[in-house]
Amino acid sequence: MPHLSFVLWITIISIIFQVCNSFRISDKWVQRLLPSDDFVNVQLRHVFHHGLNEQYNQQYRLDIHKKDVYENSNDVFRLKMKNSKSMTLKNQSREALNHYRESSMRGLHTEQSHVDLWAERKIVLPDTTDKATIYSLGKMSFNAYQKIPFDGDWLDIGPDWNITPPEGFGWDEDGLRGHVFSNNDNSTIIIAMKGTSIYGIGRGTSQKDRVNDNLLFSCCCARVSWAWTTVCDCYRSTYTCSQTCLEDEVQSGNRYYSASLDIYYKVKELYPNAQVWLTGHSLGGATASLMGLSFGIPTVTFEAPGERMAARRLHLPMPPGLPDEESLIWHIGHTADPIYLGKCTGPTSLCWAGGYAMESVCHTGQECIYDVAKDKGWHISLTHHRMQSVLNDVIDSYDEVPTCTHLPNCVDCALWLFPDDEK
Repeated sequence: MPHLSFVLWITIISIIFQVCNSFRISDKWVQRLLPSDDFVNVQLRHVFHHGLNEQYNQQYRLDIHKKDVYENSNDVFRLKMKNSKSMTLKNQSREALNHYRESSMRGLHTEQSHVDLWAERKIVLPDTTDKATIYSLGKMSFNAYQKIPFDGDWLDIGPDWNITPPEGFGWDEDGLRGHVFSNNDNSTIIIAMKGTSIYGIGRGTSQKDRVNDNLLFSCCCARVSWAWTTVCDCYRSTYTCSQTCLEDEVQSGNRYYSASLDIYYKVKELYPNAQVWLTGHSLGGATASLMGLSFGIPTVTFEAPGERMAARRLHLPMPPGLPDEESLIWHIGHTADPIYLGKCTGPTSLCWAGGYAMESVCHTGQECIYDVAKDKGWHISLTHHRMQSVLNDVIDSYDEVPTCTHLPNCVDCALWLFPDDEK
């Protein structure tokens, strides 16, 4: 009997050892569930605030620590990646970018000189076919609207470095915000831009920021009615607007685009070797897209108004011979959002009531459109523009991300003429 007990005990130990070995062999399967070279995990690290107009020099950074907790702030966002190549400007300094745009405005680029400015580089892209990745980027865009309990100091990073921000500063102020997420080794950085929202439905939004919105997304300085106060003096006559004047106004040093460049360069100072992606919802998404076009950065936006018209007025860099649809911009939207579709116009619209001339229709890059009108029977309504609704009722409710395509033959402001004052 003792011998049998010993044999039985040895047999049990052998079985346990084999079972343990089987689990060790299955580690390859387990690894598929863990972060790999195809995935990256990121968390919130900083919040940048940049003032606009007369508050332009108010530029601050809030560093996020473990004690700075708000709803969902501790989320770890898992993103699927893929390798690709991109044509970008060889010199991406502010001076070089400004020189490029000024030369483009003046028509000084020859074909050869234009080609010589560009270089092909290997980059890592977000996998825009992966539902979980799109949802995570959308959640980061949503979180950019959220307030973190103020329990730290905003660091002054602007030119007026001796200005002390008031207590609670940064959440309900006019201006542009960028929430910066990174992985553990800071090799991947995602900037989620928060711009203004349509007055009356956004959080912490001021009517003063309409100046920037109406410059970027209206045909001519928000000249939609004789009763409106225009945001610039480029209107010349009925459906005629000065192209030269518009370009000068939209490139003014205290506007959205200039502020977004400041945020980008500040982030690159902190993380000079990181791969940067951009995202954002609504007007923050359009701003992210303009940044992405400037530097050849992968950008995923959500329900952003058409920004192609603004990109052309800004003379943003575009590699020679590269079709617009091959720029690294993906616009996530659906068929019931009037802002995304460019249909939030006219005296009966809420945009009109709020003083917003959201007339632009055309997007750069590719559009990934959920057909909720057909699939869900939704009607066009501004309530469908909210990011929380987009996350819960659209992205999460579909099994797959719609195919992303470039929509050809899109025309902005078809009734208008835009003569060049200098010709």
